[in-house]
Amino acid sequence: MMPCYFLGNEYFKVGRYGETIEVIRRYLTLAEDEGAAYRTLAKALEQTGDISGARIAYQQGRETAIRHGHPGMAAEFEAALKELA
Repeated sequence: MMPCYFLGNEYFKVGRYGETIEVIRRYLTLAEDEGAAYRTLAKALEQTGDISGARIAYQQGRETAIRHGHPGMAAEFEAALKELA
């Protein structure tokens, strides 16, 4: 499971956003993430112009971060949502 997360991050670093999206989505079906994967997914979706998809990823990330006790991350996602509006 974690190899998908790490691979997705590496794809993101080199600008391979389509692969990032594919691998991070796969990871999220296999593992209970605490929020960080949603950040990577949302940013990759933004880079591909899928603002609606990025909005959904940030919302899911915010909910997940709250559920796992990460208020700072939840606030970061909330701010990103406001910027997308």
